[in-house]
Amino acid sequence: MQYNAAGLLKDSVGARRSFAFEYEEITTPDENFREIAGVVRLLRIDNGILAQVEVRGRTQDQCSRCLGDAMVEIEAYLEEEYYPTNNFEGFTVGDEDNTGEFVDPALLIDEDNILSVREPVRQAFLGVKPIAPLCRDDCKGICPTCSTDLNEAPCECSPQQEIPEWAKSLRSLEIN
Repeated sequence: MQYNAAGLLKDSVGARRSFAFEYEEITTPDENFREIAGVVRLLRIDNGILAQVEVRGRTQDQCSRCLGDAMVEIEAYLEEEYYPTNNFEGFTVGDEDNTGEFVDPALLIDEDNILSVREPVRQAFLGVKPIAPLCRDDCKGICPTCSTDLNEAPCECSPQQEIPEWAKSLRSLEIN
């Protein structure tokens, strides 16, 4: 997920490049995104390069119902502007964009003219990762009384559990 941008930076505004990638992996102490595949489209703009990325991948998580393993499929689309750190004709060099705003270091094209989409993809995956992942759509969860995984076996608890006093008062409510 790294691309040499030197040729594109020397091209005129509007020049394009497109790259496909697959079987990539992003691993941090907290996350492990695997089987990452997608397409990167690079467009030369007046002050840098616009990267448009369509990406999909997988991550292992914990099911929010049964607490078992859940394989989560993730898809994201992102657009980011990258700025060169080398002095190319027509570019300002530094860590500010053309409005004077500070640029995230992950969006700088390095001294070797390498543009990396790895960190923006990681951040996009974190943004679209489900809050309550499921191991499967019909996961039954665990019994709140005895903690039996209801996907594996029925529990021995009485099906007519005592209704708490506070819940009995809800029966009188009319909900439209």
